[in-house]
Amino acid sequence: MSQLWSYVLPGFAGGCPQALLAVAIVLTYTATGVLNFAASGQAYVAGLTYALLIEGGHSIWFAAVISVLVLSPLLGVVLDVALFSRIRGASQTAQVVVSLVVLLLLEQVPALIRGDAPVYAPPPIVGNASDVSFHAGSTGVSSEQLGAVVITVGVVALVAFVLKSTRLGLTMRAAVESPRLLELSGVKAFPIRTASWMLSSVLSGLAGVLIAPTLVQVSTVSYWMVFVPAVCAAVLGGFRSLLGACTAGFGLAVLVSIAAGYLPESTFFQAVVGPGIPFVILAVCVVAHPGMANLLRSSDPLATVDPPRIVAVVPPPRTAASWGISGLGLAVAVAGSLVVLLALEPADVYVLSTGIALGIVFLSITLVTGVSGQLSLAQASFAGIGAFACGQLSLHVGWGFFAGALAGSFLAALVSAALGVLARRLRGLALVLLTFAFALLCDQVIFQWSWVGGGFTGVQMPIPSVFGTSLQPSSRAFLVLTMAIFALCGVTVYRLRVGSVGLFAASLRESEVGSRSIGVSPTRVRFELFVVAGAIAGLGGSLLGSLQGVVSPASFTIETGLFWVVAVCAIGSVSTTGALLAGVAVAISQQPNTATTALGNVGLWIEVALAFSALSYAWRPEGMVEVLRHGAIKQIDALHLLTSGRSRS
Repeated sequence: MSQLWSYVLPGFAGGCPQALLAVAIVLTYTATGVLNFAASGQAYVAGLTYALLIEGGHSIWFAAVISVLVLSPLLGVVLDVALFSRIRGASQTAQVVVSLVVLLLLEQVPALIRGDAPVYAPPPIVGNASDVSFHAGSTGVSSEQLGAVVITVGVVALVAFVLKSTRLGLTMRAAVESPRLLELSGVKAFPIRTASWMLSSVLSGLAGVLIAPTLVQVSTVSYWMVFVPAVCAAVLGGFRSLLGACTAGFGLAVLVSIAAGYLPESTFFQAVVGPGIPFVILAVCVVAHPGMANLLRSSDPLATVDPPRIVAVVPPPRTAASWGISGLGLAVAVAGSLVVLLALEPADVYVLSTGIALGIVFLSITLVTGVSGQLSLAQASFAGIGAFACGQLSLHVGWGFFAGALAGSFLAALVSAALGVLARRLRGLALVLLTFAFALLCDQVIFQWSWVGGGFTGVQMPIPSVFGTSLQPSSRAFLVLTMAIFALCGVTVYRLRVGSVGLFAASLRESEVGSRSIGVSPTRVRFELFVVAGAIAGLGGSLLGSLQGVVSPASFTIETGLFWVVAVCAIGSVSTTGALLAGVAVAISQQPNTATTALGNVGLWIEVALAFSALSYAWRPEGMVEVLRHGAIKQIDALHLLTSGRSRS
């Protein structure tokens, strides 16, 4: 029994930050309807500020007050007033994309401001890690752990009291149920929503300050790994119960601690399987929890007062201007390809080949997000499945690149089909959470297996060979291969988008009930698009892996997948051109030769620029490419009408 307590007590103390984050996530969702992926970024900013203030010679309490009670609520106000209050009518997909953008900015902007200098762990707010307050059996509980538990329980109890027993809490709960009814009673709902953002941001900031002393260095990765079980705890609470989310946060931490203690030491199971428990629980809960089916249902009795938003399902007829712009784009593409093949240096050819390979993977995001209207966070995982399958088949079976790439694409399609079967009844946020759990499971568990991801050394990828000639990654022949594969996949995506499947998907985005009434099956249409997207991602992953030479679990992380989604949404999620340009932009941002210039880390600047561009997704989900194309068509049509009118006069 004493051995069990030696795992339970540290787990309970370590669960304080994720319990606070879980409460913050539930509070934000219930008050505003936003699944705030940026909560880990808010915690990171608060923890980093706390560490930097102490590093600068300020006292612990001064640093804590500034980080938690000044900076955090101010950040909450900015997020609400500048962003989320302006996109209340947007789809849940758009709101998730915006929260991912905020997460990316909160993680990257501090690096732009202060550089890459490490920030070491600060002292805790209360207590000391080496100061044992009391013993439970043979296990000592430090004053730092005791202080974290006392602070967490006290803060959560205070929040529960405010929400249940005060006028502010009553109005906050009323704003959740129906902002319109609240305003009809004479209370403005906007300040109440802002107060909810401030309170949730304070909880995230406090979690960040509690996490920082437990780290060697304050980094975004550590905060991200605490955020994951916090989301799982919020799901266990049904995104409704603060007490349920808090209890689940502590329970998950204890469960992981016990699993890590009883699993064999210094083995794969202790290092990977134990920490992967929250990901499995998250996936199971999303599929089986009865509350997940209600995530898209509004409890507001006045939710249907406004008329439905009407968007044309059938695209407008092609005009002479649109045909001309399409022809001009094709001519530019052909001319640019000739220039590339004749003039570019090998290093630039390699970057462009990488960008086109990424563009192939991004076409899968075009299918899921641009055509289907859903959001998947697992496309990088499908790309990893294709790449690892291709590499392992080459290493152990002796298959060449093309056979391995086709097998990897088929395996990725099979896995996406299995995931699609599980997600057949899920929409919106529930699908986001399921793909999020699957991506985390691949990142932290499946890809870590040596027979999948190759361990620390990775997997050696085969090089394509045509008629006995190997195509080196920096060669123009490899570039021609990537162009040909992109053209093939691009035509497939275009035909799906403009064909019956695309029209069915567009009708489902407007009215699922109406589409069912004319015989459209939502499950079949979305399943087909999801499977084809998985196959394309697997093929692109094999090509990308061959360009890199060696792929490892670090090549297809969850953070990489989230950035890919943001990049595609920024440039264009509904067109093949948007996927291609997004791939090239990401490839340029990831090249080492862009890291030392007069502007500093150019790659980081490109990532931040893409993130800022993606903020417009809530208003213009078609992306920059389509906005510019439609603007050019309107200007040309207007000029044509003007000139034809003058000629008639």
